[in-house]
Amino acid sequence: MGESFFSFSITRKYPYKWFTPVVIIGGIVFAVLFSLLNFAASGYSLVGINTDNPNTTIANQSWFTRWPTFVSGSTQPTCQPYVLPVNTVFQTNNTAFTYTLTQIYQESDPGIVKIQGSLPYYNNYLEACNVTSIRALLQTISASSSQNYVQFWNIDLSADATCMINIGQGITYLNITASYNLVPPSGQLNLFAGRNATDKPALWWAESILSAYWIQTTANFFRDNLNREFQDNITAPWQWPVYKGSFSFTPQLDDLHRDITSLNYYQPPRCNFEVFNPNGTDSGGPWCDGNLTLEFLSSNPTTFGISAWIPADSLTKSMQSTMLTDLGQNRARQANILNDATALEYFTRNISGIVFDRNINGSTNTAGHLDLPQGHLKQDINLAQVGYNKSNASLPVVVQPSVIATTYSCQIPTRKSTGSLVVSLILADLVFLQGTWKLFLLLVDIYTAKKHPELMRCENCGIDFQRRQYIQKAYTV
Repeated sequence: MGESFFSFSITRKYPYKWFTPVVIIGGIVFAVLFSLLNFAASGYSLVGINTDNPNTTIANQSWFTRWPTFVSGSTQPTCQPYVLPVNTVFQTNNTAFTYTLTQIYQESDPGIVKIQGSLPYYNNYLEACNVTSIRALLQTISASSSQNYVQFWNIDLSADATCMINIGQGITYLNITASYNLVPPSGQLNLFAGRNATDKPALWWAESILSAYWIQTTANFFRDNLNREFQDNITAPWQWPVYKGSFSFTPQLDDLHRDITSLNYYQPPRCNFEVFNPNGTDSGGPWCDGNLTLEFLSSNPTTFGISAWIPADSLTKSMQSTMLTDLGQNRARQANILNDATALEYFTRNISGIVFDRNINGSTNTAGHLDLPQGHLKQDINLAQVGYNKSNASLPVVVQPSVIATTYSCQIPTRKSTGSLVVSLILADLVFLQGTWKLFLLLVDIYTAKKHPELMRCENCGIDFQRRQYIQKAYTV
């Protein structure tokens, strides 16, 4: 009889009654288990998306994400931090001001500052923000024609602040700058995006007082300057009409100056003004170098802008408070008008009376063009027309925590189509079940060989073997 290179195995039944039910029950259990494992491992694919809230994206997880990552890696949503380099322009989720990131640094040891060029940001809350300085640039003829058409005097505000965030690698500090001008060079009103008196009452009141004091300050500076033009026998430079200037305030970060309604809340202001002299050329005009208090500036007859310094102080405090509110500082060290119902009541007590009347010195001259007095304050700006009353307020003014508004690149698990999912599960289950079956047989065979070595031969093979041995022995004798 010829032979083939290939062979086949001889099998026989296992002599165990428990073998069949164990195989059936175990097969069902392992089939279910392998289906779950394969569903977690290959039932999903990661799809890239962009989101502004990575925390919500990461939190939206299935129960497979609790499994080890080597099994459920495709079911784990992930988001990459957004890198903010220096000079990045951004807004917070409150969308009030636009900020410029001017510096990033860490303090590794007291007094040792480590400057960084960028920040890996991951929706961290802005904390411990302090406004460090506020500056105002006043312009008349140097402003754009569109600005002069709306308001002959213009104020461009800017403020610096330092904030802290915790990115998991230590505390990181951010220096940021914001600016505000109710009437920018385009001449279109600069209004906060997403304003809503119901959903964001704190920012609605913030914009109300900021815009109101901006208008009152510009109108009063114009009014005082107009009075100078009407004077006769002007000889001193500080008496000549002003066409440009600036002033700045610096907060006093100590416990003795916590009352934001006080005129001593800030350090004495610094200011400088450019004037017209009788020959038509400009010369140095009135100035203050932190040596004149607000009480003096607002009461001395020789002071330029005598009627504007108190509104300018309120404007500066409104800028500080609006910035702190936009940055979500509800527990800031600095005072915040929007976080103090009594202070808000104080600063809005005369908001309905900020009329900026057009009648100056009994004439019909207007304060600039003043196309933005009370009428426009109600119609175009659409902000508060009466003062805040904490006892009758329908909505509490609450400062909400704030994050930098940006877009994050994320990957989220998406389940495969039903057809491809079924096919992949069947193929993967067959592979795992076959491997499990082979391993089970190997273990049972090893056990059987040790306990029942006689069963490792086929039936009747033992009889034939003994018979051949007997015949062979007979022939040898």
